[in-house]
Amino acid sequence: MVKGCEMLFRAAAGTQAFRGLAPKRRATADRGPQPGRPLLVRHRQHLTNLVYYATFREPVGRFVAPKLKNGFSDMLIHIANVLTAEELATCRAHLAEASWTDGRATAGQQSAKVKANLQLAEDSAEARDLGQIVVRALERNPFFMAAALPRHVFPPNFNRYEPGMTYGAHVDNAIRQVGRSPLRLRTDVSATLFLSDPADYDGGELIIDGAQSVKLPAGDLVVYAATSLHRVAPVTRGARNAAFFWVQSMVKDESERALLFELDRSIVELNRSLPDNPALVRLTACYHNLLRRWADM
Repeated sequence: MVKGCEMLFRAAAGTQAFRGLAPKRRATADRGPQPGRPLLVRHRQHLTNLVYYATFREPVGRFVAPKLKNGFSDMLIHIANVLTAEELATCRAHLAEASWTDGRATAGQQSAKVKANLQLAEDSAEARDLGQIVVRALERNPFFMAAALPRHVFPPNFNRYEPGMTYGAHVDNAIRQVGRSPLRLRTDVSATLFLSDPADYDGGELIIDGAQSVKLPAGDLVVYAATSLHRVAPVTRGARNAAFFWVQSMVKDESERALLFELDRSIVELNRSLPDNPALVRLTACYHNLLRRWADM
């Protein structure tokens, strides 16, 4: 039994490739939720057994194809509508009444020099409750599961940028300790979930590797390689609230993870246009065999 406040995704169900294609059931795959595998989620001493249901429906999202740069794959994925309208309203209502602390408390020695923002205390009741909302949303999102192939997910944190606040160029720590527990997590994937409407603030773009500028609608998520140099532009009007977290993936190599995601998306698309093509089973076998070769369990 794993102890502490770590979130554990014991099954990355939710994608056609990961769960496999059963030819006789493909014709009905889009008719409604299908039972998946149980997930064990542990968050700050709150243990819940959940059952994940995969719909196999393509969520609204945008995939930016990976580019090789200095031997690394630069993969950035925008997943729209991760939160429902009700979940988003709940998050925003809680954050409006929350007590904020200096964001430098969770920064490393170098990052603290360029970090000027506010955060919820990691051990606060607000962070715990809002984190559970975010995790439940991630569990039901097959696009996130396919892209990140999560093994462990760091408990989500929440930050706020007011006018004049910014976060200079930095790289996320490779290893993060979970709260005061002895648990440690390798950061393979970084993620930001936007909680403020873009019209409510100016500035605050997430700028990745000095090129990709990201400012998304409230409830949308961006995931990208934790190896990326990134920064948050200064906010000049309003306030920018967001959740952020990291993922230790089952496939730690970024290029391998990007290939698996491309293959997964291709299988999904082919299943729609050619649902009875026997090549789909062979492609799914290729996916599983590559995952078997590359997965770190």
